[in-house]
Amino acid sequence: MFVNVILNTSVKQLDRIFTYIVPVDLEQYICIGKRVVVPFSKSNRKEFGIVIDIVNKVDFDAKLAKPILSVVDEKPYIDEFHIKLARWMSKRYICNLSDSLKVMFPPDVNNKDKTIRSSKKDKYVVINENIQDISKYLELAKRSAKRKEILHFIFDMKIVLLADIYSYFNATSATMKWFIENNIIEIKEEIKDRNIYKKYSSEKNSKLVLTSEQENVYDGLKKLLDSNKKQEALLHGVTGSGKTEIYMQIIEYVLKQNKNCMILVPEISLTPQMANRFLSRFGNIVSILHSKLSNGERIDEFARINNGEIQIVIGARSAIFAPLRNIGIIVIDEEHDNSYKSESNPKYDTIEVARRIIEHNKGLLLLGSATPSIQSYYMAKTNKIALFELKKRINDVHPLSIKLVDLIHSSYVDSSRIITKELANEIQRNIDNKEQSIIFLNKRGYGSGIVCQECGNIEKCPNCDVTLTYHHDKNKLLCHYCGYTKNFDNSCSQCHGKMLKTNVLGTQKIELELNKLFPTASIIRIDHDSVQGKDGHIKILNKFKNENIDILIGTQMIAKGHDFPNVTLVGVLNGDMTLYLQDYRVNELTYSLLTQVAGRAGRDKKPGRVLIQTYQPSNEVFESVINNDYIKMYENEINYRKLLIYPPFCDIIQILITSKDEILAEQFSNKFLNVLTNKLSVFIDKEELIIYQPVKAVISRIEKQYRYKIIIKCKYSPDIAVALKEVLVNNNKNFNISVELNATRNI
Repeated sequence: MFVNVILNTSVKQLDRIFTYIVPVDLEQYICIGKRVVVPFSKSNRKEFGIVIDIVNKVDFDAKLAKPILSVVDEKPYIDEFHIKLARWMSKRYICNLSDSLKVMFPPDVNNKDKTIRSSKKDKYVVINENIQDISKYLELAKRSAKRKEILHFIFDMKIVLLADIYSYFNATSATMKWFIENNIIEIKEEIKDRNIYKKYSSEKNSKLVLTSEQENVYDGLKKLLDSNKKQEALLHGVTGSGKTEIYMQIIEYVLKQNKNCMILVPEISLTPQMANRFLSRFGNIVSILHSKLSNGERIDEFARINNGEIQIVIGARSAIFAPLRNIGIIVIDEEHDNSYKSESNPKYDTIEVARRIIEHNKGLLLLGSATPSIQSYYMAKTNKIALFELKKRINDVHPLSIKLVDLIHSSYVDSSRIITKELANEIQRNIDNKEQSIIFLNKRGYGSGIVCQECGNIEKCPNCDVTLTYHHDKNKLLCHYCGYTKNFDNSCSQCHGKMLKTNVLGTQKIELELNKLFPTASIIRIDHDSVQGKDGHIKILNKFKNENIDILIGTQMIAKGHDFPNVTLVGVLNGDMTLYLQDYRVNELTYSLLTQVAGRAGRDKKPGRVLIQTYQPSNEVFESVINNDYIKMYENEINYRKLLIYPPFCDIIQILITSKDEILAEQFSNKFLNVLTNKLSVFIDKEELIIYQPVKAVISRIEKQYRYKIIIKCKYSPDIAVALKEVLVNNNKNFNISVELNATRNI
């Protein structure tokens, strides 16, 4: 018996099949989809691989075949279909087959020679019970910013998983050894029942009576499901129209057909709310998957799914690869969201992957959004997929009031010119009425652009071509790209002048200003910096809802999906931010973001108000937002994209070339362009493809790597993919080259 194995490597030259013989004593354990340890190269070093095929004959001298050394897994987590899916992903997204296979295994076990099984033994870090004050330990750790951050964290938490410290702070064993040697912590080990569902509501949730509009959608979806063939539909429902209730009732219908279901959400912060509703309705047949679970928790959930204990999987992007079989429906909520595109290899599109899974299972792919992507709505309008619409809110007693505040002609209530008088009055009105407000700014931190008023120097990251962001609570300047940190001493790094200021606002600055303006109000902030620990986002959102906090300040983590009955005011501090992006989708992104965040107000019986502060009140996209007129925005966008040939009328391929040497990066980019042009000449001659000259990326340097990009416009095809991969394999020995199809962010 022989097996074909794919090695776990990102080296493009090794992206091929290697054949090994199976020793007789291991034959009973071999199965497609299991991981094996094999000898590789002349040195016979041990490598880790995945069995993708079992064969009885080989077309070479069988005596030359090396034997596999061991079988790693007790039970395979991927089957022949998933291997076929991985092959398709490898070709479409131009990556190694091993990269595509890795995402289908439980996270954090791909590079380890161990069986995928649930280990219930956890190690905990416990603060020394005699430590009441950490000041002297902070002095001991003064030379290490990381030690100080970990010390604060442990002191606040008292007890925390050791694995979480390694994960959140990128800590090393040497770092933790320092804490033990200084008698600050103890490491305790205990057997623990990892029940991740204890924190969710156990209250039973009965299904609601659907409105006539919802009933029409439900009946239409049932007809698609009853066809027993691959189907796809878009549910365009305004915020608060009851899309989630339709999801739950159509999933209940699928379960009665003895099929399984999957529902995906774009943000981890949305998972708890969705999970609560599904757990209270369907109980222990629900599994939750997202990146904030610990390694052991994720392995436990994969095991439950693989063992057939689970019928409904809820999670973020990577949950699409859960080992769920016999899938009747995949729901992708907030389908327009950029988070459904992976930013690391394989750079896959979750919706495209879901289509392949649904095709295999002959089920229904249901895309849902209040602000569908232009591509999805275009597919619906051209009858490539079914379209269902919900035009009314469930509690639409009072229509949502959206108003623009002109920042140029407004008066402010603070010296920093952040909060207009009009918005401040509305916030105070809510405080007086004991109603809640959400203040939205899509930028975390205290501010960026630290400018010296004596020489004009702007403090920049030494590794990246970006300005540093000031974080007031830590009194530090941080780079949000590479993680570089420096203390802020109010001194210019060039002339040592002391006159420095922040010229762009962040959420921390807003929190300070609102505390000054409303000293009696309770205020809470949620962003990447304020969320501590794996359940930090749940705690903040629950605190806001259950303790009736007056004001929640947040980034786009709060812009969609959340349902807070007492929120009647949403204030957007700078509605123009997305309009400044170098992206052909700026109007779509602006409309989507503002409409989503506006939808957090007035979701119960109280009327909702939205104030959007802007420097561009005459911009046509704001008219569509005010009137909740998606159709007008769509028609403007689709005409513009057709004229300039942008998706959905073409595909855009972005090739990113990086090097530590800027001159070499530029020179190689031009040489690479010539190679590409020659290789793709047949498509260029047929006017099926356009290649643009290399240019510096929007952020020209990240982590000391200079970045150039080449843009290709085409109708993407397997032939183009094969040609691109061949060029990459033969031309990437000294440079890092990555390819992204229809990228959702500006590189």
